Amino acid sequence: MGVIRVQHPRETQLRQQLVEYTRKLQDSGLILGTAGNLSARVTDGHFLITPTGLPYDTMVADDICAVGIPERQHSEPIDAFEAVNLRKPSSETPMHTQIYVERADVRAIVHTHSLYATAFASAGRAIEAVHYVIATMGNTIPVVPYFTYGSQELADAVGEAIRTCNGLLLQNHGVIAVGKDLDEAFYHAQTIEYLAHLMSVTQAVGEPQILTPGQLDDVRSRFRGYGQGDTRKK
Repeated sequence: MGVIRVQHPRETQLRQQLVEYTRKLQDSGLILGTAGNLSARVTDGHFLITPTGLPYDTMVADDICAVGIPERQHSEPIDAFEAVNLRKPSSETPMHTQIYVERADVRAIVHTHSLYATAFASAGRAIEAVHYVIATMGNTIPVVPYFTYGSQELADAVGEAIRTCNGLLLQNHGVIAVGKDLDEAFYHAQTIEYLAHLMSVTQAVGEPQILTPGQLDDVRSRFRGYGQGDTRKK
């Protein structure tokens, strides 16, 4: 029944969380059908990711796949990691792998094709700081140029772009959101869609007033001391 040869103690919990968050993404309207994917880092050497082409409403914990993380770009997986998966991993596994290689602080990744954010991505237009909630991800949500889904070219481009932000638009494709856990990555995916929707509505009303980098720095400093330590809520 086990999915990897020696299962890490955290895997059982993370597998169940990944299944739960696929349901949350469906319920929130951020994903449709089998589009999109999620992953969570288990150790420095491997992560878990949703399988390819499997309906989220039938997915169970044992369907989640284990994947090794290279020490460096395009190197062999560390610690001779081996997995025996019951399912084939997501086609976007190279992209998730590259993010984990580039960002040791990232513990979870959410990839969606949410409507408004993907509209901005398809127009090749970054989401600007139309609201201060963008501050947890950066000063903008930039656009990564188009590369075929699942390709190493896309993985490399995303890996480079994600070094300085927690959210990206993939041109003519969708959204990448990362975080310190699945809750934060999910929140960032929701926030990117909210910002894209808000910017679209604001443009229909008038010219968006974009916050400056200095104003966003002030927001980030306030987030650090806000409430019970959760910078994701106000």
